[in-house]
Amino acid sequence: MQTQPLYANETVNFQAAKKAFQRGDFSSANKMFNMLLRQQSGDPELDFFLGRSAFETADFETASFAFERVLIAQPRADRARLELARSYFELGSLVLAESNFKQVLANNPPSTVRKNIQRYLDLIEKTAQQHNFNGLVSVGISFDDNIHSSPVDQQIQTIIGNVTLSGTGSTAQEDFINQNSIQLNHIYRKHPKSLGWLSSAILHNSTYADEQNLNLNLFGLNSGPVWQKGQWQTRLQGQFNHLILDDKRYMTLAGVSAEQNWLADASFNLGFAAQFSSLDYANSDRDAEIYRLEFKQTKSWGKNRLSASIGVEFNQSRKDYFSYIRELLTISYQRQLPWQVQAELGFRYYHSDHDEAEPLFSDKRREDFRELRVGLSRPLWRSKVNQQQLRAQLQYAYTDTHSNIGLYKYDKQVANFVLSYLF
Repeated sequence: MQTQPLYANETVNFQAAKKAFQRGDFSSANKMFNMLLRQQSGDPELDFFLGRSAFETADFETASFAFERVLIAQPRADRARLELARSYFELGSLVLAESNFKQVLANNPPSTVRKNIQRYLDLIEKTAQQHNFNGLVSVGISFDDNIHSSPVDQQIQTIIGNVTLSGTGSTAQEDFINQNSIQLNHIYRKHPKSLGWLSSAILHNSTYADEQNLNLNLFGLNSGPVWQKGQWQTRLQGQFNHLILDDKRYMTLAGVSAEQNWLADASFNLGFAAQFSSLDYANSDRDAEIYRLEFKQTKSWGKNRLSASIGVEFNQSRKDYFSYIRELLTISYQRQLPWQVQAELGFRYYHSDHDEAEPLFSDKRREDFRELRVGLSRPLWRSKVNQQQLRAQLQYAYTDTHSNIGLYKYDKQVANFVLSYLF
């Protein structure tokens, strides 16, 4: 059943925007449709033309959000689903693109449409069978007002009485940090198309303006098979991380992770992840084995995206006072704003209970960690052909940690600006 559009009758602005679109002035049409959307949302016809004009101006994210809103109001609108599939294809979300193309194909569209869809499906098939590379290069600057995570109070209660901390790290110190990262992802697929091999490598460097002893270098590598069958996706990854602090080896991690995702539809998915890691520290007392279980979900509607995860982590260290059980919670909300700006609000929380009391303290350590994060990001440039882009991100995070042991009670604020080239 077709719904009557809110602008079906005489509406000068809508008709003017539509005429601009029809004569090929997609940039002007896109601006007018966005203006109309802010005045009155909920019209599938308005959302459809907004999506079409955004697509023609290479703003594929806005286009996909607009077509998703059309399908929420009119689930059988095959033309909107076809345009959504094209948008996903341009964004590189080939699994979602293929799923939507096939849904349209199942409804026996006209022969011209079938041929166009088949061309897309052939291209997806060809792409899925090749070596595919993508990644990013980023440079950024951060400001941290408590680089050592120094405790709130210099007076610490121990088994021998109150102790006054002194020296480096006894009080909060601020510093600027230059951060650089390179990440390269590779996937190889062959017949059957559902089976592939996914690998990812990362190099990261953090250099402090004043506290050179905190300079950090990280090398990480993940690799393993990935399966895609219908709405189910499975990943099995081997993991290796090597961390260097102040030009000395700090920690090496080796492990394996498994993840199962259910892609219910274009707007909702559920996931379960399990991970085992072996941590080899330069200080062998902290060597540990970590087991982690996590449930994840992501829901999209309109210009909104909500992600959440809950989990539990078990740390079994060589020294029992480093061992703990930790409950985890992460929530992230993203909102697409005008002018291609994306806003994010995130919250991270964990609670830790340690197995034994540390030698200087009479109580077992208990800790509550809270982090609130806000940020804005926007593409500064985007390629119309191969999905490359230059993206700017500004983020602020406030961390507050409470513990029954004063040494571990601290708060900090971190602000950073990052430029990333995605390819």
